[in-house]
Amino acid sequence: MSDTLYGVMTLFQTDFDQVPGGAARVPFLKSWVDKAADIGSQVIRIPGDWVQLEPGSKGNYAQWYVEETVELIKYAGEQGMSVIFEVGQTPDWAKPAGEDFGHFTPPADPDDYADAVAYLHQKLIDGGASQYVSAWEIWNEPNVSTFWPGSIFRNPVSVAQSIDPALNPAAE
Repeated sequence: MSDTLYGVMTLFQTDFDQVPGGAARVPFLKSWVDKAADIGSQVIRIPGDWVQLEPGSKGNYAQWYVEETVELIKYAGEQGMSVIFEVGQTPDWAKPAGEDFGHFTPPADPDDYADAVAYLHQKLIDGGASQYVSAWEIWNEPNVSTFWPGSIFRNPVSVAQSIDPALNPAAE
């Protein structure tokens, strides 16, 4: 038997017309998880959104977003899928002065990003969802200028270790 897993990538950001807001949002997102399970996916990539997590200022977290994320990851896990969870998109307050490539602008301080991801990771632990996350994707395609413009690729090890100090990406 092969150890190879098969899965799908999803895109759930709210600025896409097909994703409803309000009370209809979570059932809609779960329907996409169901579709992935229906085709036999063993892994699902769920994008996180720093803009939604910490929109207004550092440390000011949107609890609705945290609760939705915990619920969605738990739901995927309960459907038998492991989750690759990616967090990207810089909120306006975290962008460097004078640089604006939209939400794909690299943060002025990578530690702000690391702090937000570490906060969300702790909330996943608290909510019983962290066991379903098999991998954390640090940003989306940082080697592609569309997603990490005006900057060089940065080593994700310090970010990963701020998520979980027990992580040792070099050990295998």
